[in-house]
Amino acid sequence: MDHNVAAEECLLLVLIAFARHSPACARAIMECPRLVDTVINRFVKKKQEPYH
Repeated sequence: MDHNVAAEECLLLVLIAFARHSPACARAIMECPRLVDTVINRFVKKKQEPYH
């Protein structure tokens, strides 16, 4: 597995664990400037790009 892919997977797993820990943690993630936008741009939009 590519090191970048492994690091990205670990980052997502940590964010998911924090969000599931408590409503306060989930709220803190949602209120963190640019975090949610960065995750969406990095992971969600990446998956939606058409393959040629």
